[in-house]
Amino acid sequence: MKITSFYHKRRQKQQAQFLKYSRYIFNDHLVLALFFLLGALAFQYQAWLKNLHGPQWIAESIVTLAILLFIYLPKPKTFIREADTVFMLPMEKQFSDWFRQSYWLSLIFPTLLGILGMGIIYPYYYTIYQLSISGLLLTSFSVWILMAVNLLLTYDGYHFQYSRMRVLKIGLYGMALLLINGFTVVSPIVKLSISIIYGLIAIGIIHSPFSNKKTIWAWNQMVSDEVNRQQANDKLLSLFVDVKTLTPKIKRRKYTDIFIQSFLDTTPYRYLLQRSFWRGPEYVVIWFRLLLLNLLLIWVLPNNLLSLIIVGIVSYFSHFQILPLFEQGTKHPLLQTAPIHSQQMVSEFMTFLIVPFVTQGILLVIFSGFVLSWAFAVKLGIIQIIVYFILYTVLKKRQHKKH
Repeated sequence: MKITSFYHKRRQKQQAQFLKYSRYIFNDHLVLALFFLLGALAFQYQAWLKNLHGPQWIAESIVTLAILLFIYLPKPKTFIREADTVFMLPMEKQFSDWFRQSYWLSLIFPTLLGILGMGIIYPYYYTIYQLSISGLLLTSFSVWILMAVNLLLTYDGYHFQYSRMRVLKIGLYGMALLLINGFTVVSPIVKLSISIIYGLIAIGIIHSPFSNKKTIWAWNQMVSDEVNRQQANDKLLSLFVDVKTLTPKIKRRKYTDIFIQSFLDTTPYRYLLQRSFWRGPEYVVIWFRLLLLNLLLIWVLPNNLLSLIIVGIVSYFSHFQILPLFEQGTKHPLLQTAPIHSQQMVSEFMTFLIVPFVTQGILLVIFSGFVLSWAFAVKLGIIQIIVYFILYTVLKKRQHKKH
């Protein structure tokens, strides 16, 4: 059996897991919410472009950051496990084909994401700079080359070439900044030529990390990176479904004690939920980031009904991602020794959600009152109440289907 067959089996297993969860993720109400959100954003984007009279430094800064993240973020999908460091180590010399396939497959999703991103930013650059389609394609290919070289350098680092990898990556990020800042000044042909030249220089220095002459791999580092990558994927899936491979971690944060010991009478189950939410890393971090996103949207969006809908949808998702905590709470030993009725659990969970809802709602209402208008703030407060009852309905339907 070829060594690459193990890679394909592990890849197919992960794909099967994703397809299994995707049936529950892309359900009717999520697709409907995304449809309205994307439609509202597209309409707002079009209206914003009509009123443009020159370059916008905030928009171009966001594009710069997004392209740098596109170059930096792709990670190797090696599917290496801890047991491989023992049982597959004798076949280490045959792993060049494994990692070569891993490299090309790791480029697929970032490439699709990059195509989508370039399609989004093209109307802006066409409106301001009259950038042609050919110019966009050449520029996109230049950025893709830098992303592919960056991933290649990561694989080269697995040959214990960490210092060389860091130096070449610093040069690559500097090159990317120059190309991005010269998005409209430098000719697309020049950008493509610079990217190709840098890629050839980097490949010439590292002599391909997949060469059959390079047979020593940093197994422990690869295992660590693969575990982190899969955990990040599982955390993303856990926003919508209960992922069994994740185990909640609790960390003491003294500044959240005021929320844990709230003004409401706390039952043991509700205290368990509050403690898991405010001290765990899975939910409160994303809740806080979506709160910041909502504050940013209130800052940049105009005072109209469409902006109200967009802020309401983001608020919905910031609390919708907490729902998997309900399933995790049902598996706690506390409920095994002192079980409670499922309807009571739903009631306790929604009572627990009041504190995050009220906290976020007060911040959004006060901020929108000062930035937009107090009429908008009052409407936003009503939207928050509606979102709360929508989540209550979603949770009850989930429990009804389960039982």
